Amino acid sequence: LVVNMIESCISKNKGVKGFLFDGFPRTVAQAEMLDKMLTGAGSPLRGLLNIEVPFEDVKKRLLERAKIEGRADDTEEVIEKRFKEYLNKTVHVGNYYHDKGLRFDIKGDGTVDEVFSSIVHILDGMK
Repeated sequence: LVVNMIESCISKNKGVKGFLFDGFPRTVAQAEMLDKMLTGAGSPLRGLLNIEVPFEDVKKRLLERAKIEGRADDTEEVIEKRFKEYLNKTVHVGNYYHDKGLRFDIKGDGTVDEVFSSIVHILDGMK
């Protein structure tokens, strides 16, 4: 379903310089479907930005977000469950694109400016 939505969006936006997918694909099967669709559309995937942040830092950030925004879905239990899901499914997507030479690792535990600069540098290289 998501790949079909992406395909529709791409077909409606011909001539743009690219698309950025946040949080997708989440499984290798989705990555394979996305690759097939993008290649068929003449716009193969150029890279996966893999922002690496230690789990304890992620948990701390999400718990702080819960306090600030009043988010009920950012409890320790839910965060732990999401992390297990990531380890069981999503981490393999990174490995899939690494094997294709398309994964770009970014240290995500630096300052906002450092992380942003790293992302911009990689995206500039994809032009």
